[in-house]
Amino acid sequence: MHESQDSAAFTALCLAAGPSRAERVRKVLREARVTLARCRADELAEPRPDIPTPTWAQERAAVLEAVRGLRELGEALDKHLAEMALQMDELRIMLNRSRDDQGKEEPFELPSLHTN
Repeated sequence: MHESQDSAAFTALCLAAGPSRAERVRKVLREARVTLARCRADELAEPRPDIPTPTWAQERAAVLEAVRGLRELGEALDKHLAEMALQMDELRIMLNRSRDDQGKEEPFELPSLHTN
């Protein structure tokens, strides 16, 4: 998948988790890209004088914020998946009842969302 498509898919997931979280994740990603670009520039040449080098504490704070943002996103996605699993279970029950009401012997079974 192309990077812009990845970003679009990631943004869509973030928006599903909530606008404030989505904005926070966008900010974290933006900062991560800047840090990555700076690291790559450091590997290839001397750091440019117009880019201030962050302190260890600033880098640590940015990493911790990124971890927090990713954890929150993971929790939101986990909650969303749990809701989807519940909806699938409800749908399975409704389909089974519908089949029973029609006098069919075999219930319709949907595959489980949970992997073993």
